[in-house]
Amino acid sequence: GSWGKGKYRIAVTCLAMLSKLGGGYDHRTPNRYRRVVQRGLAFLNEYAQHAEGVQNQALVLTTYAELYAMTNDSAVKSHVESAYNKLQKTILVDKSLRDALSDNSLLSGPVSVALVSMALKSLRASGLNHKVSVFDKELKASTELLLSHDNQDAAMVALEAVRVFSDIVVKEYNDPYARSAALHKWVKKTPQWIQGGQAELMWLGTLVTFQHGGEVWQQWNEHIREYVLSLSTEDAYEITTLIPHHMGPAAAWSIKSLAGSVYYRYVPIGAKSGNLTVQGKPKFTLPNPQQMAKGWPLELELENVLLPEGEGIRRFAVDQHRLSGRVSHVAIPGRASGVWRVLRTSNSLSVPLATGPVDVIVDGRAIGNGELDFIAPREEVRLDLGLDNRFFVERHEHFEEREVAGRKVRTVTVEIVLYGPDGSPVAIEEAMPKPSNPEVRLRSLSPALSDDDLDRALRDDPQWRFELTPENGKAAMKIVYELRYPSQTTIEQEGK
Repeated sequence: GSWGKGKYRIAVTCLAMLSKLGGGYDHRTPNRYRRVVQRGLAFLNEYAQHAEGVQNQALVLTTYAELYAMTNDSAVKSHVESAYNKLQKTILVDKSLRDALSDNSLLSGPVSVALVSMALKSLRASGLNHKVSVFDKELKASTELLLSHDNQDAAMVALEAVRVFSDIVVKEYNDPYARSAALHKWVKKTPQWIQGGQAELMWLGTLVTFQHGGEVWQQWNEHIREYVLSLSTEDAYEITTLIPHHMGPAAAWSIKSLAGSVYYRYVPIGAKSGNLTVQGKPKFTLPNPQQMAKGWPLELELENVLLPEGEGIRRFAVDQHRLSGRVSHVAIPGRASGVWRVLRTSNSLSVPLATGPVDVIVDGRAIGNGELDFIAPREEVRLDLGLDNRFFVERHEHFEEREVAGRKVRTVTVEIVLYGPDGSPVAIEEAMPKPSNPEVRLRSLSPALSDDDLDRALRDDPQWRFELTPENGKAAMKIVYELRYPSQTTIEQEGK
């Protein structure tokens, strides 16, 4: 649940978490890194309150604020509040931000000012009603000290970060030409930063040049994008060679990922979606008329057709085509006790089937109607053919609960019984429970699924799927799963 070692453990864990959040992975929605983010969150919930140093506290606040902005999770909100209060005391009461400028430890110095400014930006973006302007005085005082800092590369990056994230500009750094010249120099210096153990300047530089936009971003993007991609590797030893960093390989991986995620995670502050520009070109593209037409206009070559007599609307058949495929049966016991007939077929015509109402008639008997989506030639389509009254499904659910090591374990058994003619298979679909609380863990016992397979199922297709074939008029199966959660947590469950 954590990355890094010793005094860097909280900072590296935050960087690793931010790299996952930057890729769109959170702790609630099913995704490939959901459990990784859950474990990282559990670690921060336990240890983040002990974070010392402005840079660590700023990273903690950024991580919680970004996570809350993505999920609106009320449980995360309280941690955002705690992180904000802790950072506020450290900066406004203890006056530690100015002290951090003289600290030569990793992520401190000018970088700590940039991290604070970014944390406040994330807090604003989360929608929480905090007066981040109370930090302006300390930020402005710190930025003035940056002008005379020994590490001018880091100082210039921090000054630009404060400008774009907090809209605070010192008078001596308000010349757009001087700023633009400094930003152009960063492109040549980035490899030196990385080899010198300051890869975080590449990440922050990518953020602020993206916000700067224009020719500066174009030049940065053209050179740095390929350079960042060249640093990709899955080997822990190789990453420390490509991106040497005293906080270890996890920090190197995370910083590189964060620099890459700028391209799809962040949008310029205050930009309108219709005016967003990257590399001087619109991010959106004009539609392709032929692609949008999807084969239209629709032309059918018909034989002689006899139109019915009379006035008003008349319905008549202009053509008939036999549909390929096989009628199968599907049941969803959690929703209804019936079994539906389904035909999986394809459009055998050389022209598309238009979107519109469709009447379903089987063996000359109308069994229902609905809407047909646009079906291109040879595209597969599923047609629901109504209930098959020869089948009936029962669903029974019960659970047992016990407590183990301060956590409750609820074992749920779902029994599904199918009644119907012998030898007729029915596909059964049973929805998996998707816990919204990250502290509630799901395990599939029968059928047995590994954590990775279960996460993949929850992300891509949250269903248990199996087939039952009646013998002597009946078939049955049980699904067994566990829910593990803290004793003080209450969850709702059907059955008893």
